[in-house]
Amino acid sequence: MRDMLASQKDFLSNAREVHAKELESAKKAHSDEVATLKNDLEKLRGEVDSKDGAIDSLQSQVKSMQEEHTVVVAKHEKDGSTMRDMLASQKDFLSNAREV
Repeated sequence: MRDMLASQKDFLSNAREVHAKELESAKKAHSDEVATLKNDLEKLRGEVDSKDGAIDSLQSQVKSMQEEHTVVVAKHEKDGSTMRDMLASQKDFLSNAREV
C-alpha cells in the first residue's frame, strides 16, 4: 500500500512538474506574443501619425492652391474688365474722331 501511495505521489509530482513547465512555456509564448503585438501596434500608430501628417500637408496645399486660384481668377476678371473699358474708350475715341 505504501509503495502504491509512493508511486502515486511520484506520478503526481512528475505531473505537477510537467504542468508547471507547460505553464511556464505558455506564459513565455504569451509574453512574446504580447511583445510582438505591442511592436506591431507602435508601428501602426507611427504609420497613422505619418499619414495624418501627410493628409494635413495635402489639405494645406489644396487650401493654398484654392486661394491662389481665387486670386488668379479675380486678376483675370479685373484684366478683362480693364480691357473692355479700354476697348469702349477707344471705340468712343474713334467714333468722335469720325464725327470731326
